[in-house]
Amino acid sequence: MFREESMNWQQLEILERNKAWPDAIRFVKKAIAANPQEAEGYVRAIYLLLNLVLEEDYAGGGLKHDDLADILKEYFDSSYEKFSDNPEYLFFVGYFMGLAEWYFGQDDLELSRQMLKRAVQIEPQNLLYEWALRFVTADEAANELCQQVFSDEGTMKWLKSKGSPGAYMAWAIKTNCEKYVIDHGSVKRVSKA
Repeated sequence: MFREESMNWQQLEILERNKAWPDAIRFVKKAIAANPQEAEGYVRAIYLLLNLVLEEDYAGGGLKHDDLADILKEYFDSSYEKFSDNPEYLFFVGYFMGLAEWYFGQDDLELSRQMLKRAVQIEPQNLLYEWALRFVTADEAANELCQQVFSDEGTMKWLKSKGSPGAYMAWAIKTNCEKYVIDHGSVKRVSKA
């Protein structure tokens, strides 16, 4: 049995880059089985599975949509209550739920918003969590916050340390920043950096 701190997440990242989906799924299953009390394994597994069902061509690996969707829902169901006070989990999974709530067994985005709001309540000084909540609720303050988050080297480095889930969030922040800038109360289009 291996512990979370000795987990080689780089191995998972290599499998994802190589689109070795069956091996990546086996990896996260093993990580969760070995460390069921660690939120990061669930976050990485949920992102992997959501990305597969929404974006990737996984059929060549013998994987089936319904099986992937069932595993995603199972991991969410087994982790949500366990990590309902873990702001990192709430941030990532709350945001990802907003991309396709039906895979999480939801009919609307209310639980996604509640999870992000809870992350902000736990860590009110965390601008990343605040940005995510404001972004998913279409609050224009997200446009200004994205600039602060994007320019914070520590936050962006932390996101990069979180593998594919973090890379996705860094991309979302960058995209938000490239699209809009608050200029004396008005929103204007900005070119890509």
